[in-house]
Amino acid sequence: MITNFRDLGGLKTRNNQTVKSNRLLRSGELYQLNENDIKLLRKHQLTKIVDFRSEREISEHPDTQLEGTSYLHIDLLGSTDTGSASLDDFVKLDDFSQVSSYMETIYKELILDESVQNGYKRFLNTLMFEHGSTIFHCFAGKDRTGIGAMLILEILGVSREDIYTDYLKTNTSRKQANEQMIAEINKQHSLSDSQKSTLLIALEVKKEYLDSAYQIIDSQFGGIDNYIKEIIGWSKEDIDQFKTYYLN
Repeated sequence: MITNFRDLGGLKTRNNQTVKSNRLLRSGELYQLNENDIKLLRKHQLTKIVDFRSEREISEHPDTQLEGTSYLHIDLLGSTDTGSASLDDFVKLDDFSQVSSYMETIYKELILDESVQNGYKRFLNTLMFEHGSTIFHCFAGKDRTGIGAMLILEILGVSREDIYTDYLKTNTSRKQANEQMIAEINKQHSLSDSQKSTLLIALEVKKEYLDSAYQIIDSQFGGIDNYIKEIIGWSKEDIDQFKTYYLN
């Protein structure tokens, strides 16, 4: 079943343009999609899937194969110390302080790790040259996917406030899925109340996580515009071209 799904279409930019619908879709993993899920993706005219997960995550929960769509695997965290931001990693955490430290490490790697930077560069270049309807996702669609969405929306000129609003939608979008997941894990491992609370925190996003990403971008690159120029390698002309593809 598809979770944490949304179309970035409809968001307004600072100069009052609108992100095109059925072009930029985000979600959690596309594992064991049901008929309604497939209908939803067809409704959004899906042509490409970009999967940010690790090989291990994919082997355990492969995406459902969809006719008429191409598939691109970009393992964002495969070369980092954390390796992924998967459920198995979260289950090992014992308390809130560990969750905070772990998430801080993940977001630092998502901005500063060279292999991650190259992954996002490849992702954005794919969007630049293939203009169909693309869905990008990781396990829960919150961290790796969240930063990917942030970069897209920054390039398109969406306000910081609306970028945060989209980012934080994960907490309502995944609420039911997170509760079901914790219940299933509890059946296997008999979690304590503290472990349940810790796991729930790990499965949510916090404003502070995105704050930290922006703070790192500001301190290390002098702002998001310089990050796009230096790390993604795009000129003003590239950005303008990207906007013509994805803005009305």
